[in-house]
Amino acid sequence: MFEYGKTENLFKRDPDTHKLTYEKRLPEFDLVHEFSWIATEKIDGTNVRIIIENGDLGDDPFRTELRGRTNKANLPTGLYVYPDQDGLLNLYRDWDMPKDTILTFYGEAFGAGIQKGGSYSSSKHIRVFDLVTSRRRFSEEMDDLGLDHRWAHYGAFCEAAQYAGLSVAPRVFPGFTLAEMIERVRHGFRSPTAQLHGGAGGDAEGIVCRTDPYIFDSRGNRIMFKLKTKDLA
Repeated sequence: MFEYGKTENLFKRDPDTHKLTYEKRLPEFDLVHEFSWIATEKIDGTNVRIIIENGDLGDDPFRTELRGRTNKANLPTGLYVYPDQDGLLNLYRDWDMPKDTILTFYGEAFGAGIQKGGSYSSSKHIRVFDLVTSRRRFSEEMDDLGLDHRWAHYGAFCEAAQYAGLSVAPRVFPGFTLAEMIERVRHGFRSPTAQLHGGAGGDAEGIVCRTDPYIFDSRGNRIMFKLKTKDLA
């Protein structure tokens, strides 16, 4: 299993009050150009993984597995996903991907019965926000070295999700500087997810920001962050 990992807050917390300060949590955040962040809505739900691999199953050539954040995590009842089999065939062909390539989409399940998801939708849905492609590696002696994982660029992730018939987490504030994004989150903004799914919800929980392509710190962690409106109050 390839876990998604923790998404850091943009700012540090005061150890006494536990409120956010305005000191960046990681020095790498200041190395990213202010226009280079890609922001998507932070959906209040539960993490899921959609794992797709070639199954050689005749009419359904791809095997799909829906899992929680970890293999032991329980999934909400009544949650299903049915990727577009023809779209996946076209994706593997158009991207010239070997048949043994595994796709792992990371997403958020939301809707009635999941957290406070009734404000998003009266039914359960999944919106994906990231993609890893994996292939098994072998040494020259054909020793199995395990899976080689690669994070997709944002545009490639969105394209792959479209092929597979999966909905992506809404992008917000394109063309905004980081400072402008912070101000928009501070004042609150309408949830695009609720609007897309007919929910009665008001403001979004916040945003998640990433670079494209991903850049990594000295520990191999992706440079990305989350920011919630309630933390800026």
